[in-house]
Amino acid sequence: MKLLKKILIIVPIAVLAIFLILLVTPILFKGKILEIAKKELNNMLTAKVDFSDVKLSFIRNFPNAYVALEDLTVTGTGEFEGETLVAFKSLSVTVNIMSVIKMNNIRVKSVLLDKAEVSAHILENGKANWDIVKPGEKAGIPSDGVTQAGTSPEKIESGKDKPASALKIALKKFEIRNANISFSDDSNKIIAAANDLNFFLRGDMTADNADLGMKLDIAAVNFWMGGIRL
Repeated sequence: MKLLKKILIIVPIAVLAIFLILLVTPILFKGKILEIAKKELNNMLTAKVDFSDVKLSFIRNFPNAYVALEDLTVTGTGEFEGETLVAFKSLSVTVNIMSVIKMNNIRVKSVLLDKAEVSAHILENGKANWDIVKPGEKAGIPSDGVTQAGTSPEKIESGKDKPASALKIALKKFEIRNANISFSDDSNKIIAAANDLNFFLRGDMTADNADLGMKLDIAAVNFWMGGIRL
């Protein structure tokens, strides 16, 4: 009976302690998470990345983790200085916590892009504003020219000694809400725009055979060529 009493006392306390840790951790480390996220994104890209806030919760969708970047903007540099490539009111991801810890089959429950503004632009010289990933990041090659496994860039590009990755990412739901997307090609004098776009995709995207549910709504689509609306 004494053992049972101890268990009845210890278990609730342990559960409460875990709950408090999950609740308090995002608050205590929020500033550091914000700093690291901005630094890493800007190290990976030639564009400037900024956002007003990072929301992290282990309680909201337990046992899933909820992560959101608020007021995210990606602006160009160089020839595209000050030009906005992407802007989101919110970009949120809900992912299974244990799958992230194991890092072999990450189960993403949902991805939501809310109030997105996307502007794709090609200059007359053929340069595109979305080509913002640094060369080393594209090939998975650090700036020192050597991969983490010690493999040279030449071997990676030729397909030799390329390490096989066991990491898999399963996505269940992807949604875009109230997005405005535009495209302009200076050399061909083309401008296109889609306003108030809503897109919804649900299903198991890792299966060989899967049933996917998809819905797309667009309030207006406009297209100009050579200054003439078509």
